[in-house]
Formats: sequence, structure tokens, C-alpha cells
Amino acid sequence: MSKPAILCVDDEKIVLNSLKEQLRREFGRNYDLETAESGDEALEILEELLEDGLEVPVIISDQIMPGMKGNELLKKAHAIMPRTLKILLTGQADAAAVGDALNEAKLYRYITKPWDQTDLVLTVTEAARSYFQDKQLAAKNEELARLNATLEVQVEQRTAELLQTNTRLEQENTERAKAEQSLLRQKEYLAALHDTTLGLISRLDLNELLVDLISRAAQLLGTQHGYIYLVEIDQASGEPVLDRRLGIGVFAELIGFRLKMGEGLAGKVWQTGRPLVIQNYDTWSERAANFGYNLICNLLGVPLVQNINIDLTGSQTLPWNINVSPASKINHPPRTDSGQVVVGVLGMAYGPESDQTFGPDEIELLSRFAQLASIALDNARLYELARLEKEYFEALVQHSPVAIVTTDLDHSVASWNPAAEKLFGYTPAMAIGQDLDQLVADTKNIHTEAQNITQLTDSGDPVHVLTKRSHQNGNLMDVELSSLPVSVGGERLGNIVIYHDITELQRARKEAEAANEAKSAFLATMSHEIRTPMNGVIGMTSLLLDTKLTAEQRDFTETIRNSGDALLTIINDILDFSKIEAGKIELENRPFDLRECLEGALDLLATKAMEKGLDLAYHIDVNTPEIISGDVTRLRQILINLLSNAVKFTSSGEIVVSVESRSVDDASTIEKWSPALPPPEPNAPPEVFELHLAVRDTGIGIPESRMHRLFQAFSQVDASTTRRYGGTGLGLVISKHLSELMGGTMWVESEQGQGTTFHFTIRTEAIPNLTYSHLHEVQPKLSGKRVLIVDDNTTNRRILVLQAESWGMLPQATATPFEALAWLKEGTPFDLAILDMQMPEMDGITLAAEINRLELGFPQVMLTSLGQQEVINRANQAGVEFAAFLSKPLKPSHLFDVLVSIFSDQPTRFRPREKTPEVLLDSTMGERLPLRILLAEDHPTNQKLALRILERLGYRADVAANGLEALEALERQPYDVILMDMQMPEMDGLAATRQIRSHWPDNQGPHIIAMTANAMQGDRELCLAAGMNDYVSKPIRVEELIRALTDSPTNVPLPERVEPPPEPIELSPSANGNLDSPSSSAVLDQTALTMLLDLLGGEKALLVELIDSFLEEAPLLLARLNQAAQIGDAAGVRMAAHTLKSSSNDFGATALARMCQELEDMGRDGLLIAPTMRATELELEYERVKNALNDLRHE
Repeated sequence: MSKPAILCVDDEKIVLNSLKEQLRREFGRNYDLETAESGDEALEILEELLEDGLEVPVIISDQIMPGMKGNELLKKAHAIMPRTLKILLTGQADAAAVGDALNEAKLYRYITKPWDQTDLVLTVTEAARSYFQDKQLAAKNEELARLNATLEVQVEQRTAELLQTNTRLEQENTERAKAEQSLLRQKEYLAALHDTTLGLISRLDLNELLVDLISRAAQLLGTQHGYIYLVEIDQASGEPVLDRRLGIGVFAELIGFRLKMGEGLAGKVWQTGRPLVIQNYDTWSERAANFGYNLICNLLGVPLVQNINIDLTGSQTLPWNINVSPASKINHPPRTDSGQVVVGVLGMAYGPESDQTFGPDEIELLSRFAQLASIALDNARLYELARLEKEYFEALVQHSPVAIVTTDLDHSVASWNPAAEKLFGYTPAMAIGQDLDQLVADTKNIHTEAQNITQLTDSGDPVHVLTKRSHQNGNLMDVELSSLPVSVGGERLGNIVIYHDITELQRARKEAEAANEAKSAFLATMSHEIRTPMNGVIGMTSLLLDTKLTAEQRDFTETIRNSGDALLTIINDILDFSKIEAGKIELENRPFDLRECLEGALDLLATKAMEKGLDLAYHIDVNTPEIISGDVTRLRQILINLLSNAVKFTSSGEIVVSVESRSVDDASTIEKWSPALPPPEPNAPPEVFELHLAVRDTGIGIPESRMHRLFQAFSQVDASTTRRYGGTGLGLVISKHLSELMGGTMWVESEQGQGTTFHFTIRTEAIPNLTYSHLHEVQPKLSGKRVLIVDDNTTNRRILVLQAESWGMLPQATATPFEALAWLKEGTPFDLAILDMQMPEMDGITLAAEINRLELGFPQVMLTSLGQQEVINRANQAGVEFAAFLSKPLKPSHLFDVLVSIFSDQPTRFRPREKTPEVLLDSTMGERLPLRILLAEDHPTNQKLALRILERLGYRADVAANGLEALEALERQPYDVILMDMQMPEMDGLAATRQIRSHWPDNQGPHIIAMTANAMQGDRELCLAAGMNDYVSKPIRVEELIRALTDSPTNVPLPERVEPPPEPIELSPSANGNLDSPSSSAVLDQTALTMLLDLLGGEKALLVELIDSFLEEAPLLLARLNQAAQIGDAAGVRMAAHTLKSSSNDFGATALARMCQELEDMGRDGLLIAPTMRATELELEYERVKNALNDLRHE
């Protein structure tokens, strides 16, 4: 038999599934749970259930749904199933919708989202019980009406029979007397039955009802003997039994006597569900016992039944263990022929003193009486349930540890539980009848707030707040307050207010926060204090390694330095973790190149990966923006941490970093993977992206049983004392928190023995118009070139193919050298070959030698994870010449430079990093806007460049090498404008500006324009706060400098130019020193060089002078940087790197400038990670720049 259904309706699938799951756990045993995502679908389900004859006791519907609102659905559902109880879910109390549902759909109750699960379960339970109680009562009323109607019909029928009988009796006198007697008895029975019906309906106490039932039954049949058995569950065996609840006459003994099913007359009536008469009971062989039964001659038993077989209050649905009928707890309870469940047996008996027997009339009379008795019993049980329910909830309130107060419509206290007395100090006698807000919120600063809460509750809105209330003694307490309106049957009765004392919780929370901050402050202080001497130890050991040492001494010293580096890394982790716990980590937000950040992180781990023979690779999806806004230092920190772990736990194979993106629409919650995006509109806001970065390795993997250790502070996957891998266990915690601060998250996938992939996401803005790199454009020099790629590593091979295809090349790739040789021998033409060095079947040098034997004449490029010099030496020894060597991890920019150098017979088309307008230098500006200018700049190369630009604008400027000299110059003579560098020795630009503003008022002092190579968030604000008037960035953009000079105040009006502007300088290849030559193009940005020469008026001699100045100063800066790195002087590293970065950018040495920027960032943050190695890498890159600049000088 199908179970009744509960229908849940909500258009939000997650909410619908959650609602269904909560109800399934509580009601799935007794109900089918139906769901619908719209009103129309819900109505269809109701129609189907109605056609199938299934009941729907409860409908739960959300109010706000597209198409059909919840109240509209409930009105239509009411037309289909009027008896079904309706519950409305709403995110906020909608008085109009609720009122409409109450009036039109007979709404049972509404629940406000988010709901409390206990409240939801109790509400649905009460609704189901109400439904079946109403149904039972309706059925009973119908049954009573039917019985009354039947009685009336029977009376009419009997009357007709009497008339006929009287006619016959006139002819048959003997039969007439008997018939009259029978009719008289029937009338007496019917009258007595009618009177009994009226009397039983008003009986609600079960014990009183049982006494009344047996008395009336005995009176009906004219006997003194009878009993009532009810079905109960035996507590010992758990089996159902018949329990004698009442007896009269000879059955008055042994109250509580129990029978099993089929035992004795009562047991057989229970078993069969039919009346049973035994005429000679004293001799009946199947009687249960002989207790005085020799006094019984005739015994009649009839079943007491329950009309509806449903357990409203089983232990699974209500918190009390009271059943409407224990019989309904039986899996297959006995039933009558009409399907009613047998819940008891009513028995009547005649003794030897009576000459009466039980005939058909008596059987029918007692059966009908039993039907009425069954209805009365159900009513009594329901009343008992209601009483127990009331007592249960009263007990809950009385014994609840939280203060529970109810108020009437006038806000006077109606009930006041012991917890309220304990919390507020008022006894129930003192509180009941008082205005609640006046009682517990009498202080001025909380009384208004309390009244607002009461008004909100009165309007139908539940309120939940953390607030304060006052004790009888006047003290204020922290409380968690919940205030809800109370309605019964749609009628407002008042409010219920629940108070939970959280004073101790608030105090404990504040103490915990204070303790946490103290701990974090201690960790930060100690980390700084330990790091200072550690930097000294590391620096001195580095200097010691530069002296003459024995092999043993060098080994000891290197051990000290390595241990110091490891300890410094641990201290830095602890410092970061303390910042995280204290909530002190702040993120920068400035533009940076994602590819450079990723390549920089890979470069740091390249040496360790090479030592272990691991392949490093990365791939950035073509739709991912490369210039983004964010904190490059923290992103690099996450990558370095994940890559370090990957290298640590991987002994063979590869480590691959992949980057994908999806466009995020901030105006909605819908996110989608971004397609190929068109260029942004000029004034369009920056597009927001979610970047998905993954670091995959082929290492040892993580066991499933130890995955829970990840992302836990000071926890490692292997926590044993004999663990193989070291570390603090803080790296992943810090990385995950940083990714979350950047708007993303971090997770891991791993398979033991196969490898691990760490994923993390960040949210960022794409920076429009800063650049689209040439690395994704089809290149004329490369387009159509056929390239052979031989690499046994699938990832590297795929990356090479994708990159070559993006430039219009035609790659053909293979994993085996033998297949490549077979292609060549078959005559497949190629313009270039890219060969991996390390392959299992044949290394790259051997393969190159085999290709050379075929005398095909195309160039070959070697791709290697080993040191380049080692591979070059091996190639020379083998007599094999390569056009170029590339190191792993492969960088697209390096590959591009190499390929362009090889195929250098055509000009290369670059997409500029910035859309730079043609610069027109106005040499008359100095005449039209005369200004006395002081240049405060410590860097000689920058001095010369700035002076040249000013000279071309018609200005002659004085020079100060630092802030002190600028102050001295200003003391000697006044200046209209000072071009002030931010970072200078002795006194920086900010300090100098503050001194100037303190000595000269704004209307008398110079107009100060800041010049800085920094692009940090807040730089402009720092400059303006110090008293500067304007701000230009380095490298200097002429149009920006002209704008700043034009905006400076002057007493001389700026006249219009009368002469035409000079034509832009046309530079021939000979004039610009062949800036596009292969020797310099791979190291120097040709666009930047061309712009620099434009600024210099095309004067090659002046360019050479600037080059000489840079080459003279750069070694000094490198020496200072290297010394600072060795002793751990973060400030020294920052200053030297900043100065070198500025002039590197002037010449387009972007790689050198980027490396300087990374060192500057680390110096500013005080986090020097492998500084000596980085300084060495910087020197190697400078050598490349120096060679390129020297080539440029002599061309």
C-alpha cells in the first residue's frame, strides 16, 4: 500500500534538495517525499496523486518563484485538495502574500528562511498530525451521521414491518404476541443505542470512558458480566497482546490479564476481526482459563476498531512515546472485513441465572455499539495526546536552560520560565503581567532598540540578534535574543522571546582574541629578532666561502650556510603565519606580467630540478590575460611553495604548471569559461577573471588516509620522527590563506605512487591597453616554417607544438629519435629541428650527429635541462654544431628570440606592450613656458637622460644628487619646478619634500614633481601627502612630463605656438645603430631602444654616452647588491636593485629590469629567498645586456 506524500516546491534546486533531505531523514519511513521546481509542476503532481488515490497531508512551498508565486500555488492546490495543510516558505515575512494564503488557501503556517531544522520538523509533524486528526474526526462524524441515518431508516423499516405484522397478527394470534414482543425489544435497543451515542461523544477521559462503555453495554443487553480488552505492546517481549483494561461481574477479577492473538474468545475476535458467540462457554475447550467461568453460559465478543491505519505519533515522528493506537505499530495488524484495524475487544456474557441468549439482534446491537465505542475511544486517545503534548512542551519550557518568555498582544508577560528567573532575577509572580521591554530593557540606551525588536516581531518578522538586557540589580548582560510571533489557527496570540546568556562567551572570545594577538605579536617579534643575527651568519659564511679554504673547511662552511638558509626560510614561514593569525597581511594591487611571475618562480627551482633530473614546464592558456592586477610577490610566494614541494617529493618525471582563466561577471553569480575575448573598449572597466593555476608532479603522491593533514598549521603528511622530508608544515597553510585573500581557494588531488596536483584560484583584473604580447601572434618570419620537434616528454612536446602553431609554423612532433630519422630519410622537408637532450633511446647530440650525416642543412636547436655549458662542451667534443641552446623550463620569449634570430632575413612584427603615440618634442616650450628647473636624481644615467629630454624641450636644468643637495640648491636660488626622485641616498625625495614644505609656504615654494620607478599601490598618495604637487613614472614618458610641466604654476602666460611642429625624426638602420640586429634583439626591447633614440633626437653619440654611463655604473650597483645579499641587508638589496632597474628599463633590458624588480620586492618585504643565487643570476643577465649594448655601441 502506497504511503501518503509530502510535496516540497522550490525553484532553487539546492534549497529543494536540502529541504527534501531534511524531511526524508525525519519522515521517510512513513511518507513519500515529492518535489517540484515550479508551481505548474507541483499542480501536475497533485493531479496525478489525486488520480492514484494517494493522500497529500502537507504541501511546503517557497513564496518567491518565477511564473507562479507560492501563495498562488497554494490557492490552486486548495481547490484540488482542500484538506491538505499548506506551509509557506519565505525569505522575509511577506505580510500580503501570507495574508492572501491564509484567506484563500487556508494557510496552516509560514516559515522564514533560513529555517531552523527543529522548527521545520515540528511544524511538519504538527501539520501531519492535524491533517489526520481532522480526517479522523471527519470520518467519525460521517460515521455517526451514517449510523443515525441508518437508525432512522431502520426505524422506518421496522415500523413498516410492524404494520405488516399487525395485519398478519390479526390472522395469526399466536405469532402476533411474539412479534409485538420482538418489536418492543428492538425499539428499546434502538432507543438505548441512540442515548448511548449522545453520551459517549462527550467522554474524553479514557478511564472514565471505559467505565461508561461497559456500563452502557451491560445495560443494553441486560447483563451484569462483561470486559474490555485493548491491544498493547508488551514491554518485555515487544510483542502485541490483549490487555484486560476493565471488567464487571465475574470478569472484575484479574484486571491486567493478557491474551495472545488467537487465545480465548477475545484473542480469536482480535485475530479474525469478526464477532464471535459461544453458547456454552463453560464447556468450550478453547477457553483461556477457568477463573469463575463455570458461572458463564453465553459469551459474545465484538471487535473495537480504528478507522484509519496510520501512526501519527510513533517514536520516529514525535518526541514522546505515546501512540494513538499500539495496534497500528504492528507490521500486519488484524483487520475487519471492511479493512478497519482491530484495537480491542468488547465482551458481554449471560450467567446461569439468565435464560437469555445472544441471537442475531444482540450481535448486531453490540457490534453497532462497538463501532460507536471505537469512535469514542479514538477521541479520548486524541484528547490524551493533546494533553500530553501540552504537558511535554510545558516541561520543555520549564526545564529549558535558556530563558523563554511569552507575551500577549499587549506585550505583557504571559509566562516566565525558571531560566528567565535565573537570568533576570525576577520571579514569575513579579514578571507576569508586566511590560517585557520595561522589565528587562529599562536602560535608555537599549530600551529603544528593544521596542524596535518588538515592533518587528509584531509585524510578523522573526528577529535574531546579539544585544544587551538588564538584570533586576541594574547590571547589563550580553544576550542572544530570538523573538518570534505566535499564531494559532491564523489568529495572533502574542510573541515568544528566547534569551541565551552569552556574557561569558563574549568575555572568553575577547580573551581568546587578545591571547591570539599577543601570540602573533610575540611570534613576529621573535622572528624578526632571530632573523637579524641569522642574516649576519649567512652573510659571513658567504664571505668566508670567497676566501681560500681547504676542502673540509669549505664543506663545513657550506653546511653552515645551507642550514642558515633553511632556518631563515622557517623563520619567514613563522612570520607569515603570525601575520595571518593576526590578520595583518595586506595585499598590493598593481599591474604585473603573469608570465614573468611564473617564469621567475620556475627559475628559482630550475637548479634543484636539474640536479634531480626533473623536467620543468608550464603552459598558459591562450585566453588568459598576461598583464593583470594584484600582488605579484604573494602570487610568486604561492607558486614557489608549491613548486618547492613538488621538487622535494618528486624523484623522477616532470613538474608542470598550467594556467587557465574564466571571465567572471561581477553583476551576477553566473560564471563561465571565457572564450577568445575581443580587445576591450577604450573606456570599458577592467574585466574580472578567475585564474585557475595547477602545479602537477609525478612524485610519491599522498595517501588518502593522510590527506586530512594538508592545510593544517604545523602538520605534515609524514609526522613521524623518522620522516624523510623536512619542513615546518606552514607552507601550504600560508599559501591557501593567500589564495583566499586573493578571492580564490586551494585544493589538492593525489594518487599514491602516481603524483599530486595542487590547484588554486585567484581573482584579478585584466589590465587593458597595456599589452598584447607578440608571443601569441602569427609572425612573418616564422609563418609557414616547418619545424621538427623531438622530445620524449609529452608535456614539453605539446607545449612546443602549441607555441609553434600560434606563430604560424608547421610543427611535426615525435617522442622517438628513430621516427624522426625515418621521416628525414623518407624526404620529409624541415626548416628547423628542436631536439631534447635527454631521451632514453638516443640523446640529442647523437641524434643531431645522425641528422648531420644526412646533409640536409637545416639548423638545429638543443633543448636541455642540464647546464648549458656542459652540453655545449659535449656537443663540441662530438663535433656537432647547434644554432642555439635553450634551457628548461622553456620560456616562449626565449624560444621566440632564438627562432627570430635564426630566420632573420625578414623583419619581425611585434605587438607593442603599450600603444605609444608618436612623440613630438616641442623645442620652443622653454620659451613659451619659462621655468627654472632643478633635477634631484642620484643616478648618472638617469641624470643625463632627463637633462637631454629637458634640453630638447628648451630647458636647461640644474642637478642635485640627493635630497640634501636639493635643499642646498634651493637655499642658493629659487626654482619654479623640482623634478624629485623618490629614492636617493642620504635623504630621499619624500624627506626632502617635507623639509621644503616646512621652510617655504606653498605659494612661495617650488612646484615639486615626483619621479619614481615604483608602481606600488599608494605611491601617488604618499607623494601628495608629503607635499609633492604631481607624479610621473619612470621610464620617463615625454607626454607625461610635458603635461606635468604645463600644469605647474607660472606667472608667465603660455602663448600659442606659431611655428609648425617639427617633423618626427626618421631613423634609418644606419642612424639608429641597426637596433633590430639579431645580436641585441634577443636581449633588448627594440621598441624601447627606438623610443630612447627618439628622445635623444637621433643622436647616436649621445646614446653611446648613456650606454657608457650605464656600463660604468652598473658594476658598482651589482657589487653593492651582491654585498647586501650576502649579509642579508634587505634595505641595501632594495636600493641597489631599484636604481639598476630604472636605467635597465631605459635601454629596454626588460629581463634585467624584471629580475631587479623581484629583488626590490623581496628587499621591501624583508623576505630574501636565496639572495646570493639571485644576485648571481642577475650578474649573468647583466653580462648579456652588456654584450648587447657593446654590440650596439660599435654598430
